[in-house]
Amino acid sequence: MKLKHIVISNGRNYLYQRRYPKALQGHPQIKQPIYRKSMGVSVGSPDEEILAAHKFAHSTYENFVSVLALVNLDQLSQAEKIKKAQSLIDAAGLKAGMLADDPQLGPQQQQALREDAWNHIEYTDIFPGLGNPDLRPKQGEPLSPKQEIEDIAFKLLAEPAGARGRSSIPMLSDCWAPYAEAKSIDLKTVSGQQRLSEWNQFLGLAGDTVITNDTVQDALELYVEKLFKTGVKGTTVETRLGKVLAIIRHGIKLRRLPIVIVKPEIKGGSDYADDYCLSAQEEQALMSLLGTMKPCWKTAALALMLETGCYASELQRLDEFNVHLNDPIPHIILKNKTMKTKSRPRVLTPISPTTLRLLKSQLFTRDWIKFQSKNGSVVSQILKSVIQKIAPLATARSLRHGTRLRLMASGIPFDLQALIGGWSAGLNTVQMGYGRAGVTDQRTLTTLQATLKTANGSMEAQGPRNNVVKIGGAKYEALH
Repeated sequence: MKLKHIVISNGRNYLYQRRYPKALQGHPQIKQPIYRKSMGVSVGSPDEEILAAHKFAHSTYENFVSVLALVNLDQLSQAEKIKKAQSLIDAAGLKAGMLADDPQLGPQQQQALREDAWNHIEYTDIFPGLGNPDLRPKQGEPLSPKQEIEDIAFKLLAEPAGARGRSSIPMLSDCWAPYAEAKSIDLKTVSGQQRLSEWNQFLGLAGDTVITNDTVQDALELYVEKLFKTGVKGTTVETRLGKVLAIIRHGIKLRRLPIVIVKPEIKGGSDYADDYCLSAQEEQALMSLLGTMKPCWKTAALALMLETGCYASELQRLDEFNVHLNDPIPHIILKNKTMKTKSRPRVLTPISPTTLRLLKSQLFTRDWIKFQSKNGSVVSQILKSVIQKIAPLATARSLRHGTRLRLMASGIPFDLQALIGGWSAGLNTVQMGYGRAGVTDQRTLTTLQATLKTANGSMEAQGPRNNVVKIGGAKYEALH
């Protein structure tokens, strides 16, 4: 890997090194002709870390030089000024928040730390007005663009630092890193790279900006408008917008910002109300087909999705410790931090012999683990190709609609439907909030199993029916 402007110090540490433009050689803030700063990475670091550090170091240098050269500063947006202010203090070796109070320090320690910070700031000479009142703007006079950037830079030093010592003035671009960390997005995988690429496309089309109610809303509207101009279909726009919104909303929640986002209306977006729903005969035929196919992740995933209405993405994030197929009542718990549907935690109690056989033979095999790392769109297409052997108009989502239809047709109470399918985030989140014991209690599992046996009983022969539980006017056949 070859990158420009990189040198190695002491045979180990990477430095970003550039010669300042000749026109700036006499500038008072330039102490020597060579700009040289540590990149914070060393020989042997992962390539993605080196690339990210190089990108940041290059941006810092370019912004710093443009501030000194006064290049088109009067045309800069507020977001760009904040970036240049951050680069100004980065290039000077200062840190955001270094003048802010630290609640963990006593008064004397705080005073000593602040005096040391002031000495460092004065030595850098990046704020000429601090030591020369003649350079400060007169009262009532507007700040020049350069003075505006210096003013923002000073505020960055004086306010409490944000995450990892960066400015606490939030930008859209600041949303990605905490989201990727929270969701354990691995950039070494195809799906991780695609997710980052889609986010970068959003920033490229909408532009990076300060996070406020108006700027975020404008950015989203502009993103949707430009995506449509590239010829992307409405359903694809809706899917990509949903991913972008998830990242932004996570950043807003993390910083506790008082911002409410209204999702832009999308013409031609997904309308799942008209999705195809398999007939009872087609469901029986599909289960029969899955039972005769060679066992693999596809057959196991589809059998469980057909029975319980779960999402393929939930199975891709399923943890082994949440699978209890050898218990007296076999069950799977859909709840962990990486679930895309974490607002719909629930318990699945598959009853079909075919489903149980396929799950026991396929879960967490090498084939299954490969499935868990596949791109979601690819998985959807693979599953659809199997489903359409029985129902040419159906998709994976059709299986979820079918589950809801069977539960409703069987007279299952709404709270039980929610705990199985997650159609009401409030109900099942409250139920799961009582702890694992609350939903894995034998009585709860018996009821859930009886519910699916009642709704799915005609999908495949189940053997003798030796117990009936009556709840809310409906009969639930339970297994013992």
